[in-house]
Amino acid sequence: MNIPAEIIKSIEEKLPKIRWWPWRNVRKEIRIEYVSVKDRHVFTIFSTDNTIFYLPLRIVDENPGLPEDRLFSYNGKIMIEAEFYPDYLEALDNNEDVAREELKPIIGKPVSASPLSLETTNIVSKLLLDNKDAVVVKSYRLLPIVEMEPLMLKKLALEKYNHIPVLHRLYKLKDKTITLVTHYVEGYGDGGYPFWKACLEYFRDRTGKGSMRIGLAGKLGGIIGELHYLLNKPGDKGFFGAEQITSGDVEAWMKRLDQRYKEILKVMDNNIAGIDRKRELDKADFWRQLFEEKGKIVVEYALNYMDLYREKVKARIHQDLHLAQMIYVPGGEDFIITDFEGEPGRTPEERLMKEPVFRDIASMIRSFQYLSFMAYREVRGGTIHGVARRLLKNDATWQWRMRHSLSMTLSYISTIIGKEYLHGISREDLTQRYNEYLLPWIIERALYEILYEAMYRPEWIPVPIIGLLNPSIPAYGQVRYK
Repeated sequence: MNIPAEIIKSIEEKLPKIRWWPWRNVRKEIRIEYVSVKDRHVFTIFSTDNTIFYLPLRIVDENPGLPEDRLFSYNGKIMIEAEFYPDYLEALDNNEDVAREELKPIIGKPVSASPLSLETTNIVSKLLLDNKDAVVVKSYRLLPIVEMEPLMLKKLALEKYNHIPVLHRLYKLKDKTITLVTHYVEGYGDGGYPFWKACLEYFRDRTGKGSMRIGLAGKLGGIIGELHYLLNKPGDKGFFGAEQITSGDVEAWMKRLDQRYKEILKVMDNNIAGIDRKRELDKADFWRQLFEEKGKIVVEYALNYMDLYREKVKARIHQDLHLAQMIYVPGGEDFIITDFEGEPGRTPEERLMKEPVFRDIASMIRSFQYLSFMAYREVRGGTIHGVARRLLKNDATWQWRMRHSLSMTLSYISTIIGKEYLHGISREDLTQRYNEYLLPWIIERALYEILYEAMYRPEWIPVPIIGLLNPSIPAYGQVRYK
């Protein structure tokens, strides 16, 4: 069935304004690869620039409260993205081209739908059921080449891992996973919430009750350890499972460090070239010069310690593990891990790579640094630049983040210490030199964050630079690069 030209025109006009469109404010001609028009639903798969997208639309009688830039039109009628209407799952089930895989039945019928966010690169909506329960619908707009998240969530669900949302269904169209349905988890949408509260109290009153959540950080380490074990059980092969690290792997990781350092300098230079105001130019130039001076030294540290991984083990990891990728459930003091799509800045080939399990721990340590920086700023006041300059002289966040990082890391090690196949590190090295194994990945992740901030939020660049120059490596003391 051909899609009406008016619908194609409407899609092409709206796409440049939508958050998930990769080419912001750029209109491109689309090629329809699949279409199904049935009742009030229009299912499409289209491509442009060798990128494939899934877009289901639903004709509605009136706007359910979405912003104008999320409304499509057809023949004088309003169309919305179908996930934001309660009959989306029913429409999928009625499409004979869509295959459904059921892992756990949904009890209840959807009666209302609402976006959980309109600022994500995928569509995430909440469907309220007639029994007052709720499920979350997540659809992929840009269809991934490697379906990391569906593969990982399904494996963890079958392994009965308790720290992901209950996975109800997977839907496929043209052999591509288009939609996941999980149970809605009641809690705080950022796993950093309890640590944020404690950190605020810590900076307000260092003797305050509850200013440390060391035990909770330890619990988090155990949760991550179990995650790595279930993704890489003995005998797992292919996408899952542990493998020996080759010299080529180490060289690729070293090359990534060096390239990232150089790319950061280029992006910083481009940013500076576009600044007119002298005061803002001076700030940007300060951090650029500091990074150039110290960054190369830090990269050399990382390169030296990266060599420890030769002939060790790499495995399937989360890859983008940080506190905002978790839901904190206060009732049971628990964490639910979400979003298994890999690190956003990587190519599809890089996302497919296996890496040492310590990289996820390093990412979490970096998450504690961001949180403590922002908590310190909240309490003490000041701009990001001003606070960072203060912390350069005396990093008041270091003690708090180091203690939480240490608790999480030691708990993690106690979970994986008997599973040498998972990491390839001897018991003695694991307990005595874990900080050396962590160091290159803390630096690698910090460089990723600096590059991200330089590209999208230049005013935030000082935050990861502070963490790069003074990382909270557990039991290492404060590191000052000379």
